[in-house]
Amino acid sequence: MTPETEQDLAVVSRGFIEAKSNYDSLLQKQTQSQLATSLGQQYQGQQFRIIDPPKLPDKPSAPNRFLISLIGLSLGIILGLSIATYLELTDVRFRHEKDLEGIIPARLLVGIPRLSTPKEDVSHLMVRFMECGAVALMALLIFVGNLYAYYNG
Repeated sequence: MTPETEQDLAVVSRGFIEAKSNYDSLLQKQTQSQLATSLGQQYQGQQFRIIDPPKLPDKPSAPNRFLISLIGLSLGIILGLSIATYLELTDVRFRHEKDLEGIIPARLLVGIPRLSTPKEDVSHLMVRFMECGAVALMALLIFVGNLYAYYNG
């Protein structure tokens, strides 16, 4: 009879443990409900209302993109002119007859002109046209970028 009694005791113990955990769960829920009810009654007359809702600013306070783009443009122009001046001053090629007069004591008797073919002329003309187009495009992009920075912040 001992094994049957042990089994009955195990079943009763298991039922007791389940009932106790269920009771604890219900007791905890009741406590939370009472706490929520008391908090609701305490703050019943108080309601929060937003009097002045926040607004987005019209333009950002920082960074000033227009000023930054103007500074970048001016620094780019100064840097480009500085590099061009340096390269021009350090270049030792002779381009004109006058360049030789100070270096060679003798007089220049004959100058040979540069002869080019029609194909080279067209090639130089196309290169010049593309350079002018690139400069115009860059100027347009800089202008449009500065306008965009000015109107958008």
